[in-house]
Amino acid sequence: MLDNHVPARAMPIGGGYMAGSGWGLGFNVILDSSAYSWPVGEGEYWWDGSSGTRFSIDPEHGIVTVIMAAVSPSRGGGFREEWKTLVYETIEDGGR
Repeated sequence: MLDNHVPARAMPIGGGYMAGSGWGLGFNVILDSSAYSWPVGEGEYWWDGSSGTRFSIDPEHGIVTVIMAAVSPSRGGGFREEWKTLVYETIEDGGR
């Protein structure tokens, strides 16, 4: 389920938050973490909801993040990416 199923000839599948991603069976799968401007791990998988929610599971770093939001439009100006950056920074700082 977590392997990329997008054929190589169809890659890349987009820019922005899709850069460096493929699709498993129901999830976005990170294939190239260096393509992102916020923290992601190789093999991380995630899904966005229609009103700004997102969950991600990062097996490389052992981190699960969930944000429950209700915003319109769901893009929300990058708040999910900023929030995830803050989560990773807090973990790196030891919670200080």
